[in-house]
Amino acid sequence: MLYALIPVLVGVAIVIQNGLNLKFGNRYDLASALFLNCIITVLMAFVLFIIGYLKPQWMPAFLRPHTLTPTLSWWMFIPGLCGFVIISSMPIAFEKMGALKSLALLIAVQLAAGIVWDFAISRIPISIFRILGTMITLLGALIAMKG
Repeated sequence: MLYALIPVLVGVAIVIQNGLNLKFGNRYDLASALFLNCIITVLMAFVLFIIGYLKPQWMPAFLRPHTLTPTLSWWMFIPGLCGFVIISSMPIAFEKMGALKSLALLIAVQLAAGIVWDFAISRIPISIFRILGTMITLLGALIAMKG
């Protein structure tokens, strides 16, 4: 149950981040907002890495650094590119469509992409309930976009 709080916190953080990035971008420019976001992200990642390296017992296994010089593959850069797309484009969607419409569509698409990921990568079978849940969410997003 405690882990269910993670998506709740992330959901609130997405709204706050994109809303404030839009405000920052309107006052100055979006590129500066993105640059500041990236500085904070790098600093927080560095702190997390140092804590994990010095006190690995404080971290779950997947957060513990295993080496200071990992062997990098091309696909390891994709999450950073995805993060850039998220933080650079969602403030624009917020400005043009509003937070509710942007997030309703985002969530519906995330669920559809999640079904594909679960099936193709995690080997979780597609079920009628997953499809129906995604379709209901997509319908909700379409209704929200009409208002």
